Amino acid sequence: MLLVKTVNQKLARRAAGVCCRGIWLLFVVLPSLAIARIDIDPVAPVQNFVWSGGSVVVVQNFCVASTLSPQPQSTDIIPYRVEVTGPLAVLNGANQVPADSQWTDLVTSSSTTLAASTPTGYVMTGKLANCPGGDNGRLTLTFTEAAITSVPPGLYQQDFVVIVRNTGNGRAVFQSILTVTIDIPDSVRVSQLNDIDLGTFSGLDLNGSDSFCVFRASGLPYAVTLTGSGTAGIFSLTNGVTEIPLAVTWDDGTGAVAVSPGVLLTTRVNSFSGNSHCNNGASNNATIAVAATAATVAASAPTSGSYVGTITMIVEQQ
Repeated sequence: MLLVKTVNQKLARRAAGVCCRGIWLLFVVLPSLAIARIDIDPVAPVQNFVWSGGSVVVVQNFCVASTLSPQPQSTDIIPYRVEVTGPLAVLNGANQVPADSQWTDLVTSSSTTLAASTPTGYVMTGKLANCPGGDNGRLTLTFTEAAITSVPPGLYQQDFVVIVRNTGNGRAVFQSILTVTIDIPDSVRVSQLNDIDLGTFSGLDLNGSDSFCVFRASGLPYAVTLTGSGTAGIFSLTNGVTEIPLAVTWDDGTGAVAVSPGVLLTTRVNSFSGNSHCNNGASNNATIAVAATAATVAASAPTSGSYVGTITMIVEQQ
């Protein structure tokens, strides 16, 4: 309340020879103000990633001050809501990698799944207007390996606008922009491999094969090098004393080609780029075959027993 007081002020009024005295009291009443405050810190974080396999998990903590009045000493904490504008994905032209998004109230340790441009309820725990000074909210964005390997290589980026709001009458809305970039390089991967069991030797030729997945993000050709576990890297089976030589071929879908140990086999085609596991084997695109003639087995393995060998496979971009 503001009081202005004037006492015993004389006003001379010459007209009619009248003179008077007066006292004026002026009262101005200002209503108490309820001004809300919402702040989020940091306001422009940036996180950059170079994908090297697996899922990419982005974790960004925030300090959200949500109080009834703007003074730093205020203890009138009120809850807030949060939303992240869409799309919830990193983009490269028409291609995008979607994100699974969550907001965690670090005070209560409760998490809420976010939908693009859809606010939560006013259920998040605010704090005093003294940010920074303790994080109370966390945005988590998960970009799965399956989603990453389903798009072409390139630089993917998005500005995720995080909007916080409370129910006050003053500045009740504020925002932060989290910039995320994921550099997805061209890459290769082999999956769906299985052991080859040649069975029991009964005097006949031994033959076996395995079909598997060769993934390349760009879908371009690849090269492969195979090395055996035998002496000087030859393809063979052994019982620890003697070796049975093996013949090995590689088929990329265009026909089987003989492979020499340690020699680069170039210009293999039909790499798969839809996902890194060829639809869990349904779209396998390469076959390795091993063989030993009956004569070779009889000459190389004079004693009975178990014979085992390993072939090491290196697939590379070309």
